[in-house]
Amino acid sequence: MKRAIIVLLAIIGLQANCQINQDSVLLRINFDAVSTIKVNYTNFKDTILLTSGFGNFFPNDYLEGESLKLYGDGIKYLRLKIQIPQKVDIRFIGFFSDSPEKDSSKTIPIKDLNATCFLVPSDTLEIEVDYAQRNLQKEAIRYIGKYAGISDYYRNKEIQFNNEDLSYRKGMLSNTAINYQSFKNTLDSLTDIELTFLNDYSKKNDLPQWFVNYENFDLRYDAFTSKMNEPAVMKLRDVVNPLPDDYFSFTKELPLNNEDAILSIYYFLSLRDYFYNCFEPSQLTNKFTGNINYLHDFIGYSITHFSPYISDILLARELDMSIKLFQVSNDDYISITNAIKSTQLKNYLEQQFKHDKNLKKGDCAPDFYLKNESNAFVSLKTFKDNVIYLCFWFAGCKPCIKGFPEENHLVDVLRMKM
Repeated sequence: MKRAIIVLLAIIGLQANCQINQDSVLLRINFDAVSTIKVNYTNFKDTILLTSGFGNFFPNDYLEGESLKLYGDGIKYLRLKIQIPQKVDIRFIGFFSDSPEKDSSKTIPIKDLNATCFLVPSDTLEIEVDYAQRNLQKEAIRYIGKYAGISDYYRNKEIQFNNEDLSYRKGMLSNTAINYQSFKNTLDSLTDIELTFLNDYSKKNDLPQWFVNYENFDLRYDAFTSKMNEPAVMKLRDVVNPLPDDYFSFTKELPLNNEDAILSIYYFLSLRDYFYNCFEPSQLTNKFTGNINYLHDFIGYSITHFSPYISDILLARELDMSIKLFQVSNDDYISITNAIKSTQLKNYLEQQFKHDKNLKKGDCAPDFYLKNESNAFVSLKTFKDNVIYLCFWFAGCKPCIKGFPEENHLVDVLRMKM
């Protein structure tokens, strides 16, 4: 009997250890992994376009997947290079184009079926979409697979909040808040609503603990970095509102060295924002320096305050972003890569540094397409030998809108010189 108990305990221990090892693998970046979305669609009476996109770790960018046209019945596969377990935005464009409301002849104003699914590296998530069920929110799309329960969580969350994007509301709040206290209170209230939903849902449904940790900290560090950047946003908006002495007290509410948050991009943004808004200013007030070296201080901050893996990711993302935005000197490149322990990250950064695509004076601009006022795609090369002024902006960005008069004036000046 004792032997049977010992064997049973050994099996349970082995299973638990395998689960821990599996989870630890999921919590590490895999540059070579590919995830698959298997789309099983039925009753598509119109041609629907499926698009997808996600915020990537390396390169630090928002990447879009291949667009798929769906018609009739069939199966199609979408493969994405997913380096870590993460959210992916999917959109079935035109899904509700002719869908009547229940008990009404009116059409639904929302034209697209937007959803958030969750992909894990080297895994396949199957999505079943029935065009005939488009009047029924929950039945229109169904997830199947090992981690389908996580995608179900996001789908139920969307239904719970009537497809309202709380992330958008939080982003707009940063551009409309009239004072710091109301901004923090409203942001915390929206975050608490999402955290409450996560807590209630995880009690009733089987979600992996590593995911619950991720989602919890992703929401909280999202709010963290928004609060961190709000003083700069208000300054750009010319909002006259003195910064309270205790404004940054919220930084004590979350741990900075947090292994449970390493899947969250917002976590690493928070660490970077904390350095430039809190850590480095405090260093400068306590020491005299006539020659500030932010990079040197950032390296020291990373390797002394965080575990090796977190420090490596933080430094690699800093260099990755710098390579894209600035001309990185060889000395700066060596300083950061020498501080990174991961061979995998060193190899990635080496390839990025060798293939630096930043344009230099005299280089030809890469060709790309944008829509004009007639909603037609126009290529940049169409304007060859002309002076081109490009401005990219977001409709909710108050500082962007504030700069329109100066930009219009610049266009007039250039027009007069031509």
